[in-house]
Amino acid sequence: GGCWSRGGNAWAHSAGATGQGYGVGPAELGLGLRVTVTGTNAVGPTSAMSASLTISPKAVTTARFASVLRAGQEVRRPIGATSRARGHFTARVTGRTLHWTLTFSHLSGRPTITHLNKGIRHRNGAAFKSLCRSCRSGVHGTLTLTSSQLDAMRHGRAYVNIHTKKNPRGEIRGKISRVG
Repeated sequence: GGCWSRGGNAWAHSAGATGQGYGVGPAELGLGLRVTVTGTNAVGPTSAMSASLTISPKAVTTARFASVLRAGQEVRRPIGATSRARGHFTARVTGRTLHWTLTFSHLSGRPTITHLNKGIRHRNGAAFKSLCRSCRSGVHGTLTLTSSQLDAMRHGRAYVNIHTKKNPRGEIRGKISRVG
């Protein structure tokens, strides 16, 4: 990992940016980016700083994602869920900013919470972002992802899970796939 800084004439440490990668977004356009890596051995710690790289518009990429949520994708069979229970999640990521929309129908009750989780099919994984609580179909929003969270989405290792009162572990779920 490293300690990432951004700036130009004045450099500032990017809060929370201490991993192996750093996702750039529109806020970084025209700024410089550099990383400081610290290593320690028997003699003690030493640090090295990379050269500065200016972020151009080409570096800020947009990706699109989608997911179809069904009860059959849950690891544990949902209680009271019908075969008509379904949902759709669509998202666009620019830099590290996720713009998302969620629709759903025929659930056993109103959603209590909806999460983005890291994980693969047939296995439960840890929730990494909450999309909404007690949400209604058609809800949308924006949130910021870490490099690790974005990497999980890009590589098919993330899913959307809608929880209800009858199904606190999840009623419908869908693997997130990159579509563009």
